[in-house]
Amino acid sequence: MAARKKFLIIFLILVLLFIGYDLASLLQKESLKEISFSDFRHSIGPFLSGIAVFMSYRAEIKKDRNPAE
Repeated sequence: MAARKKFLIIFLILVLLFIGYDLASLLQKESLKEISFSDFRHSIGPFLSGIAVFMSYRAEIKKDRNPAE
């Protein structure tokens, strides 16, 4: 269980770093009108994967709290 939790938290950190790196170009835009959907298209998949990993991590934490289940 501990190895799985460590793997999930490392993967979650990597996903968040990738999303941050990918969206860093938005900080260089002059105004909000220059931002389009294509700026987010590479981050949608990792974002959804990050949500799934976070939910898996929470499930592992709940398993550790309730070992009878």
